[in-house]
Amino acid sequence: MLIRALAVAALTAGVAGSGCGGSGHGSRPTFHSVVVATLSGAGEKPRGPGGASGTARVTLNEKTLQACWRLTLKGVVDPLSAHVHRGRPGEIGPVVIPMGARFAKHGCVLAPKKTITAVGLNPSGYYVNVHTKRYLNGAVRGPLRPG
Repeated sequence: MLIRALAVAALTAGVAGSGCGGSGHGSRPTFHSVVVATLSGAGEKPRGPGGASGTARVTLNEKTLQACWRLTLKGVVDPLSAHVHRGRPGEIGPVVIPMGARFAKHGCVLAPKKTITAVGLNPSGYYVNVHTKRYLNGAVRGPLRPG
């Protein structure tokens, strides 16, 4: 409920649409405020459904401590949840940014500054995946990269 309230507040303030971008200025010119992923069933361990695909766009904001996302999916039936995980291709890693309590195509959540900074500085060390009832470990997955 808190996450949903925060997402509504963020959208009302215009954060998700326009102001959720990170700094990209200052002492860390390599910080990526927008990171993206191309999602596929083939990227999952074990493999997700054939032909399933999608995209993820995550906007990181060190000042507001928000991670905002937009997901598109094809061939994924009844998604339950989506997350940013720490891990390189082929690795199964821990969730570092849950994308809401339940699946949502877009929204914002609060995240620790340390996590936002880590993902922004090294997006290739993280991935996004979407879980379903049939594919509890993940139906589609894709590594993050600068957007």
